[in-house]
Amino acid sequence: LHPETSALQYLLYRYLEEAGDTASLNALSRAISLETNEGRKRLWIEELLQLSDSDATITAATQHLQALLTGPNVTLAQLLDFAALMQRYRLWELSIETLTKALALKPSLDKEIEIVKQLALARVETGDREMADQDLDRLLGKLGAVDTKRRVVLKLRLSLLKDESSRESFLARLRGEYLANPSSEQAIIDYAEVLTALDRKDDSA
Repeated sequence: LHPETSALQYLLYRYLEEAGDTASLNALSRAISLETNEGRKRLWIEELLQLSDSDATITAATQHLQALLTGPNVTLAQLLDFAALMQRYRLWELSIETLTKALALKPSLDKEIEIVKQLALARVETGDREMADQDLDRLLGKLGAVDTKRRVVLKLRLSLLKDESSRESFLARLRGEYLANPSSEQAIIDYAEVLTALDRKDDSA
């Protein structure tokens, strides 16, 4: 088998994998490196992730994914697909990098909502709740008071708060915004939504 042919390297991987030879993953990684078709490369990377049983293999898969991200013509759809794959295999830091690139492409508001929700979840997984909160707050700032998507984002914002103290602080913030401007439709709806979600009553009257 010619070592510089991706298809033959892939066949070598399949042969070694069926034989139970641990060198099979090296052959698959080599096939990915040699492959020029991005669709096939992505499928093989997922196959590598499925078989990953060591830090070295995960590192190799991560490097292959990073190489895809640097492609000159990478599209928004591809970035979202890559991010979903990364999150499926708990590659949270790399998914944050990917989703940040997706936001830089100035997607539609609907796509931005999808991206920011994934981004916030990834940030929480890495322990960066503060940035997750900031991402969701910025998104809320773009959504109107009666936008149905605002309710979804607001509930996600609430669900990601780590403890009762954080939830109380968030509720107090919304209550303050409502009391400062009781005629604001947005302040009224946000406060009411969170009161309902927390099964509370307003005692400000």
